[in-house]
Amino acid sequence: MKKIIDYIVLLIWAYMMIVIPPFLLIYVIYTFAPGWEIFAKISTQTPDFTTLMLMALFFPGLGALLLFVSKREKPVVVWRYGINRLLADFTVSFMISLILWRFFGVLRDWGIPGLLLICFFLVFYLPQAALFLGTISLTDFGIFFSIDYRNIKVNKPQFKRRYFILLFRTLAIISLAVAFVLLVNRGVSLGNKKIVAYKKEQVFLSRHPYIKKGGPSIVYHSNKIVLYGKNFGWRTGKISTNVYNQYGKVALDLWTDTKIVFQVPLHWKTGEITVWVEKPNNWEGKDLMLKSNQVKFQLLETSGPWDKNDDAYFDQLRHLDKETLKINGYNSDDYK
Repeated sequence: MKKIIDYIVLLIWAYMMIVIPPFLLIYVIYTFAPGWEIFAKISTQTPDFTTLMLMALFFPGLGALLLFVSKREKPVVVWRYGINRLLADFTVSFMISLILWRFFGVLRDWGIPGLLLICFFLVFYLPQAALFLGTISLTDFGIFFSIDYRNIKVNKPQFKRRYFILLFRTLAIISLAVAFVLLVNRGVSLGNKKIVAYKKEQVFLSRHPYIKKGGPSIVYHSNKIVLYGKNFGWRTGKISTNVYNQYGKVALDLWTDTKIVFQVPLHWKTGEITVWVEKPNNWEGKDLMLKSNQVKFQLLETSGPWDKNDDAYFDQLRHLDKETLKINGYNSDDYK
C-alpha cells in the first residue's frame, strides 16, 4: 500500500512540475500580449487562472496528506518555529490571503474576518505544502524502475522471461501514469468548467441593478421614497411596483446610477408594497431586462384613527439618514 501511495505522490509532483507552470506562463503571456494569435488560440484550451491557482494550492496539500498517511513524513508543527520563522510564515500567508481575498469576490464577501480566516489557514497549510515540494526530487522516480539488473545475465535461459517481465512492468507503469494524468485532467476540466460558469454568472449578476436600502420603510402618500444601490443606470431603466398586480412605471424625481427618488403614487393601495428596479441590458447579443432585488414598504392610511403603525412611522425617523429626512421635509437635528 505504501508503494502505491508513493507512486501517486510522485505522479502528483510530476503533474505539478510539468503541467501547471506552462499553463501559468501561457496565461501571463496572453494577458500582457493578447494580440499574439498563437497564444490566443492556446489560451482557449488553458484552464482559467482561478483554476490554476486552486490547483497550485490543492495538489501540494494532497501530496503532503498522502505522505502523512504513508508515514513517510510527519506534519510540520508550526508553533514550534522560532519567532523569526513564524513571523516570516505569517507575512507570506497574509500576503497570499490578501491577494486571494481581493481576487475572489466570494472570499471578499466574508469581509475582514474572512481575510483573517484565510490567513490563519495558510499559516498552517503552507509549511505542509512546502514539505511536500521539498521532499520529492527527480531521483525519487527510480522506484518506478527498481529492477535488480545484476541478476539479469545474457547467457541465462530466464533472460527472456525477465526481459518480458521488465517490459510488461514498464508498460504497465507508463499506462497507469497516463491514466492518472487523464483522470486528473478530466477532474481539472470539470472543475474548470464550473469555475468559468460561476465567474460568468457573477459577471452577469454584477450588471443587474441592486438596491442596498430604501427608506422610509413605512410611508404615507405624501412621502418620497429614496432607493440607494448600484447599477441603476442613467435614466435607462424603469421602476415598477407590485402588490398583487403590476402597477406600472412610477414618476421619478431623481434617477442616477446609485440613487432613485420618487413620490409615493396616489394610486398605490395601503398595505405592503414591493418595489424593484428594471434595467435593459445586452448580454451575449441578447436584449434583456435585468431585475434588481426587491424591497418592501408599508403604506399607511392618511385617514382613520391613530394607531401603532403611525407611532412606528415617527419612530423610524430617528434611524433615517440625513438626506432621506431632508428629502421628506424633516430636519435631521429634530430626530437625533
